[in-house]
Amino acid sequence: MEPIASLVEPRKSAAGVQLNDSTYWITGGSNKESSHLSSTELITADFSSGTVHVSAGPTLPDGNSGHCIVKLNDTTVFLFGGSSPEAFQPVKNWFYDFVNDKWTEGPELNTDRQNAQCGLIQDVVTGTKIAIATGGVGYATKNSVSLWFEGSDEWISGNPMPYRFCSIYKQISKKNMNLF
Repeated sequence: MEPIASLVEPRKSAAGVQLNDSTYWITGGSNKESSHLSSTELITADFSSGTVHVSAGPTLPDGNSGHCIVKLNDTTVFLFGGSSPEAFQPVKNWFYDFVNDKWTEGPELNTDRQNAQCGLIQDVVTGTKIAIATGGVGYATKNSVSLWFEGSDEWISGNPMPYRFCSIYKQISKKNMNLF
């Protein structure tokens, strides 16, 4: 299978989010030397010409690997969890505003998570968006669940999962994306 695009920088344990119908944003991760990356890349498809373009995206405030990223709305994403270049130091969580090209520090996770499973759901009654992080590693694999409700300044604990786990291994190279 031929890759549709080549990234500028090979990376593993990166996170990505679809921004719109034609753009996917890949953030951070680590390189082959295991250095945490603060670089990001935008992959944009031009459907009229059938081409794909890769360009540099906004730089992360800190290098981060094994993190999560979710799209809150058309202008803002939420990046959380992962690991920092400084071993055993908690990572900061960030909101990114595409309109103002601005990073704003977000609430600290209630438990450290690297390589967690993450997602975003919306309450059908209130419309409130809820970011979810579960599993992952810290000092050991986890079965705990963390929830962040849009507009809140803290994460809360949800009911634990029935087993401990870590996310699938993601490796994105210059040639292709592999999920193991």
